[in-house]
Amino acid sequence: MVSGFVMLSAFEAISQRRPGARQQSYDRPIRQERAMLRQDQCLAIAGLSEAQQESISALRSKRLEQGVQHRAQMDALRAKKRELSVQASPDMAQVDALIDQMESLRSAHLKEAAAHRQAVRALLTDEQRAIYDARAVGPMGRGGRGQAMRPGRMHRMR
Repeated sequence: MVSGFVMLSAFEAISQRRPGARQQSYDRPIRQERAMLRQDQCLAIAGLSEAQQESISALRSKRLEQGVQHRAQMDALRAKKRELSVQASPDMAQVDALIDQMESLRSAHLKEAAAHRQAVRALLTDEQRAIYDARAVGPMGRGGRGQAMRPGRMHRMR
C-alpha cells in the first residue's frame, strides 16, 4: 500500500510540466494584445490631428507590409540553409553565402525600421515627439528591455 502511494506520488511529480508551461498558452492572447498596444502607441498620443493620424496610419501600413515581406524572405532563406545543412556533406560556401544574405536582409530591415521611426517623428510636434520618444526608449520600442529581462526569462540570466 505504501509503495503504491510512493510510486503514484513519484509518477505525478515526474509527469508535471515545467513551471510556467501552462501559463504560456493562456498568456498568449495577453501578449498579443500588448503587442498591438505598442504598435498603436503613436496613434494614442493626445492631440494628434486628422492629417497626422492618416499619415501615421499610412506609414504603419507600409511598415507592416515590409515586415511581412522580410519575414517571408528570411523564412525562405532559413529553409534553404536548413536544407543545405542537413546534407551528408554540405557545401559550406553556399551556407556561408546564405548567412551573408540573411545578415544583409536583417541589416536592411533594421535600417527601414529606423527610417520609419524618423518619418513618424517628423510628423509630430515637439511635445508629441517627447511622448513618442519616452514610450519607445529602447530597441524596437521595448522600453530598453530586451528578451533577457522579461520575467519569464530571468532564469536564463543566472
